[in-house]
Amino acid sequence: MNGIKSQDIVVLLKLVSQEEKGSGEFQWSFKGEAPYSVRSLETLLGISKTEINASIKRSLSTGLAIKDLDSGSAKAQSPQSS
Repeated sequence: MNGIKSQDIVVLLKLVSQEEKGSGEFQWSFKGEAPYSVRSLETLLGISKTEINASIKRSLSTGLAIKDLDSGSAKAQSPQSS
């Protein structure tokens, strides 16, 4: 895969904004579905599921995102503290 695309930043920012809501309360998602799901992100961002999936794969491969060990979903990588 070749680097990242501008839409990857948009997807990562949305993942961060979902995390920022905290305590499991999210602004929008399908009933019974995680707000990090490709389907939810597709609806929220207007980007196809295929492109959301490719974006997450690029972000994982570049280290901008990591897989959450508990849920298995991708989340934006936190900056390393020194």
